[in-house]
Amino acid sequence: MAVATALLGSLWVSSENAESFGPSLALAQVDPYVGSQLCIRCHSDASGSLVSTPHGSPEFETRASHGCQSCHGPGRAHVEDPMDTARRPAVETLSVDEQRESCLGCHHETPVHDTRHAEAGASCADCHVVHDWDAGVTGASGDGRCLSCHESAQSHQDAATSAVQTISSSDASFRFRETPHSTLSCANCHTLGELSEQSWDGRAGTERCLGCHGQSHPRFFASSHARAGLNCSSCHSVHAGDHVAEDFPDGFAGRPSQKCIQCHQSAVTEFTFNEHHRLEEGAMECTSCHDPHEPSPRVRLGGFKNNQCTECHVDKLGPFVFEHGTSLVVGCTSCHASHGSPNRFMLTFQSEGDLCFGCHVQMPGFHSRFTSETMCTSCHFSIHGSNLDSAFLN
Repeated sequence: MAVATALLGSLWVSSENAESFGPSLALAQVDPYVGSQLCIRCHSDASGSLVSTPHGSPEFETRASHGCQSCHGPGRAHVEDPMDTARRPAVETLSVDEQRESCLGCHHETPVHDTRHAEAGASCADCHVVHDWDAGVTGASGDGRCLSCHESAQSHQDAATSAVQTISSSDASFRFRETPHSTLSCANCHTLGELSEQSWDGRAGTERCLGCHGQSHPRFFASSHARAGLNCSSCHSVHAGDHVAEDFPDGFAGRPSQKCIQCHQSAVTEFTFNEHHRLEEGAMECTSCHDPHEPSPRVRLGGFKNNQCTECHVDKLGPFVFEHGTSLVVGCTSCHASHGSPNRFMLTFQSEGDLCFGCHVQMPGFHSRFTSETMCTSCHFSIHGSNLDSAFLN
């Protein structure tokens, strides 16, 4: 018995030879673990790269008392019969929950990742390289692992066998590399530790985008789009660039204005009048006049008063000694329909007289003979402003 005890203290006792030492020793618990040096003898490829990783650091040894087997499971049975595949301590035989529990045994101080990947059958090792070192799921290598799952299915639809949502475009061609975000990593926007609580809808989604784009669009929350409950992804296709739908009117496909006309159908109709700004012809875009990220002061156009119009119509800019008062109060849109009109000057009334009489109800007596068919600009031809005459006669 003393000899057996001495042997037990200096040697590992296998389950097969424990009974040869006697009944008392056979009852002793056989340690299912072996030293990590035995693992390294065969698995030198893993040990070579492991040295430079956190799992090869002294800190790991203090947390994981069984070395390799802290993650892979007990290895004694495998050492006794290496050719028996059923006795190998393969992590793959564990369920996703069991693998996560194994990792969280050491990484419990790290914020627990969302459950959506686990529900989809993804384990920690599907995203994190355990035996080799890289920066987790950041950078190009991390994106490659993300895209191995998030590339082939239809946009924002649950995959058939998982709850993980995909990010590729609806034509199944991944176009993320064509977008301005192509220089970023997936983890720049998607914080995995908070994924289950993340929302890209409403204000929360906009705030995520403004984390980077806030400097270029500091007043977005005061804009008409934000007040209407829209967010960045309502107009911008973050992952797939400008995906072209088949129902866009001819001439708009692939242009910034194609996003606008999805909601502003009435404006598209106005551009079909015989006199209109050249939007359909491609000479301009909606964003040439409208800033979708800024509030519109006083009039619907971006800019102040009529300044947005005079960027192109510089001859109407002035300054004039005698200003047309309505342009100072309301702006160009008090007389002109900015999208299109049946009137050849794009006036809000077909009849020029009716437009002028709408404001100038008190006129000299000799104007009483004039009708709505009267062309007021026949005399008042400097109607936008004059440096010579307060009545805009010249």
